[in-house]
Formats: sequence, C-alpha cells, structure tokens
Amino acid sequence: GVRVEFGGKETESKIRKCVEKMVIMVCGDDIERKHMSSAISTLGGATSVSSHMFESTATHVLANDLQRTEKLMCACAKGLWVLKPQWIFDSLESGMWLAEENFEWTTDSRGSNPEKDFHFGAPHRSRRLWHDKNVGVFEKLSVLIMLGSFPPPQVLQKLVVCGNGRAVIFDKEDATPAQVAEEAASINATHLIVAHSLSAAVVHELKLAVSRYTKIKPIITKGKFLTDVICDKLHPRPTDYL
Repeated sequence: GVRVEFGGKETESKIRKCVEKMVIMVCGDDIERKHMSSAISTLGGATSVSSHMFESTATHVLANDLQRTEKLMCACAKGLWVLKPQWIFDSLESGMWLAEENFEWTTDSRGSNPEKDFHFGAPHRSRRLWHDKNVGVFEKLSVLIMLGSFPPPQVLQKLVVCGNGRAVIFDKEDATPAQVAEEAASINATHLIVAHSLSAAVVHELKLAVSRYTKIKPIITKGKFLTDVICDKLHPRPTDYL
C-alpha cells in the first residue's frame, strides 16, 4: 500500500512521484462522487474518474457494495484495489494517503447485498493472484464468444482481457455449427461461450462439430461461468451451465 505524509517541498515532490500513477474510480450517487473527487483532489497525487464503465487506466476502484457490474468485475479480473470509500475520507482526515489494506473488500467485510452474488473476498483473491504470481484469473484462456451471450459479448470480452486472457467475438449471425467450430479452431479456443438461450440440441451439434474441426477441444459453456470465476467463492465447473 501507499503511505504518504505531507510536509515540505522535498517531501511533496516525493509524494507526487510515489502516487502519481494512482487513478481512482469513485462510486455512489452524484453528490457522493463529487465529495470523493474533491477529497482526492485535496489529497493530491491522484486522479479521480467518475464513470459507470470500467476505465482501463484505473488502479483503484471504490465500492459501497459489491455488485456484478462491468466496472467491479473488470476491476477484480485485473487485480486492482477494490476499496471502501472510507479510505478516501480517513486519508483526508489524516492528511495523508493511508495504506489500502485496511479498506479492501475481504472475507471479513459486510455488505447489504447477499454474498452469494459476489463473494466479499473475491477482490482480495484476484489482487493477490496478480501480486504474488503475476497471473490473471483468465490466464492462458482463449475464448470464442457467440452472439446472444449473457452478459453481452462485449462485456465478457472485457472481462477476459482484463483477466489476461484472449477473447474473440464471433459476430456471424445464423452461423452453422461447422463455421463456429472452424472459428474456434482458428484461435485455438480453450472455451466456447454460447448464446444464453441456445437449445440443448444445438449445443449437441456444436460438440460434434468441435470434435470434428478442432485439435484443441474447447469447453462449451455459457457467459455466467466467466462471471462466476470472478465473483464466486468456489471455482465453478463450466459444464454445470448447459
């Protein structure tokens, strides 16, 4: 974590060098966001971003609660600090940037949303994976995403990329199973994300086509598998989603 104390010009110069790369995404309603942004500006050495969409340059994301939003899931996938807003206000009161660890969402946290929807320890788990092993949650995955997935293909693609994997959207409508399988083979897909409403019969046809056209047999599953990898307490099985 970054601990910075204010004090003379020399100290101030060191402060800026230490924290100049911090990009903090604020949360809450318009008034809360303005208060947080103002506090960040007063503390100095960091930039605030007020957006519901994930900002790729972010280093810290503030969250009153953990919800399955694109912003929070991308932050977790990328191993960023996901912190409670109190970090900003306690830092302001102290006159220095406090260490992040005491404000991180962890298994000891409590929130108003049910933990079964977003494990409170998920942000810490993903961050430690990046920090300790330099590995993303989707490391070495190559994912082909079909239209009609849930969450939408563009969101799933962002999640996989943030988790250090590769993701390609197959945007050909009414594609045959053979065409899907050929596209999967062309990117050496490890996973194939099918449309949320795809019937069992079509899934069966896809499995046959994949076995015929690909050397690497991609795992066929649905988009929720990817979000559960990020958010769930236990690692999900991709075959449970069909």
